[in-house]
Amino acid sequence: MSATKPTIVSDSFGHRVHQYTRFLEGPLKDLTNVTEEISRLQSMIDDAVNRREKLQHFIDAHLALLSPARRLPEDIVRILFTAMLPSTRNATISSDEAPLLLCRVCKSWQAVALSTPQLWASFHIVVPPPSKFERLVTLNWDVSLLLEIFTSVSHRWKNVQLTLPNTVAHVLGGLTSDDISQLRSIGLCPPSPDERNILSSWPFDFLATKNLRRVTFTGTYSFANSAISWGTLTHLDMCDFRPTAPIVPFGRALAILAQCTALQTCKLALEEAAEENSAIIRPFILPQLSRLAVMCLTDNVGPHFFSHISLPELRSFYLEDAHIVDLTRLIPHQGCENLLASLAEVPLLEVLILFTEPPYKEQTEEINI
Repeated sequence: MSATKPTIVSDSFGHRVHQYTRFLEGPLKDLTNVTEEISRLQSMIDDAVNRREKLQHFIDAHLALLSPARRLPEDIVRILFTAMLPSTRNATISSDEAPLLLCRVCKSWQAVALSTPQLWASFHIVVPPPSKFERLVTLNWDVSLLLEIFTSVSHRWKNVQLTLPNTVAHVLGGLTSDDISQLRSIGLCPPSPDERNILSSWPFDFLATKNLRRVTFTGTYSFANSAISWGTLTHLDMCDFRPTAPIVPFGRALAILAQCTALQTCKLALEEAAEENSAIIRPFILPQLSRLAVMCLTDNVGPHFFSHISLPELRSFYLEDAHIVDLTRLIPHQGCENLLASLAEVPLLEVLILFTEPPYKEQTEEINI
């Protein structure tokens, strides 16, 4: 075997490496200096940026004192604040929207918001059932305390909707018509369909106020002879057109409607009670009623009911179980023998919806009067 020959680095290559190394000493030193200079300058830039941000914050804070919004008169600010309220519902007690949101901007806005009654004229409070929340049960939650606070400012009520258990209805019993002199709209609803009969024991006499225009009831009725100011009502809603809709005996409904001479819209579900005798009720006219929605639940109640009422201004008519109703009874002039002739005698009628079966959900949504 021949011995391996050692690798010999030529003297010329080693010489070149040495030359390049010495040649790069200067640039490498310059690179280090430049990097250090960049670090120094970057530090100065960071310091300058911090000083600029502090100065900008200081300037902005003082320029805010010159903001046009601060020079607006308080009455203009109140109008702007009021315009921020929801237009389709009551304001919620939430810090994410007016009026509470306005109280979080600055001290001056908070003062204006708290001193503007219109911002607090409507609100929505959801009271959860104690049976569903152990904490409320532990705390012996009593919604009547909240209702008592609410009724203490009843003189400011204008539009109210109450969905309350029967156990707290007695709180309303202390109210008089003078206490709610500004009330124009009220809705009284049970918490669930199983509790629709709770309204039968509610005190309604406080609704005798002459300013009342709209009433909504979705429960059992026992107020035909109550002191409600029927003559001033323009809107009466006594039916939600659901399978559990509360029913009004047609004789009682006639007794109520005969007093509603200013009525413009009405919704109700009818049945004929065995002991009722509608013959004692004289025919009457509802001269302003333009929209009517009726659900008839027993045979022959339609002809008996409508034979007592004249509706010269009827423009929209919804009728469920229409096959049991003689539509010729709806016109102000009697004697028409068929539906087409009847419709010809009602020139103002624009919408006619007839169902022989309970409507579907989509149809129920169309019943909007």
